[in-house]
Amino acid sequence: IHVKLGALYMGLRRASSIMSGWVKESNDYVENLNLFRVSMGDAADAALDYANKVRDAFGIDPSEWIRFQAVFQNMATGFGISADNATVMSKALTQLGYDLATIFNVDYSVAMEKLQSAIAGQPRPMREWGFDMSEATLKLVALRHGIEENVETMTQYEKSQLRFIQLMETAKSQGILGNFAREIH
Repeated sequence: IHVKLGALYMGLRRASSIMSGWVKESNDYVENLNLFRVSMGDAADAALDYANKVRDAFGIDPSEWIRFQAVFQNMATGFGISADNATVMSKALTQLGYDLATIFNVDYSVAMEKLQSAIAGQPRPMREWGFDMSEATLKLVALRHGIEENVETMTQYEKSQLRFIQLMETAKSQGILGNFAREIH
């Protein structure tokens, strides 16, 4: 009888643990969805549809995707970038984060944190992956794109856009863009 009770107890503990995980996942999704809807504003429905398409095509957890995209959206709009442009940037940065995670074999959250640091003006985290985000490089990016304004006197709004361009151009030149999709296929 003790063996049966012990087995029953262990079974109930396991079932309780599994159900607890489901509740946590559900709560996380609701919280991420709330953050996403608030951050994305009018673009939330279209962006959520895209997140679900990414899930269907690549098996990405849409809860993670929308959390990452919401964070990038908040950062961009916080710098003063218009909501429409911030939506484009946040989508591209989220995709780039997944590409970086797969090519450098790190957790998605690690790649996203490094990208967040880069957009915020901290060049060091991306350096180990071959991304030069220094002010000298931003000056070159500006000149390549016909911007003659002094980078040192630019606003965070302007610098964040130069950082975005530098990230995307470096990722493209290194063959990183689209890596996640290539690995899945």
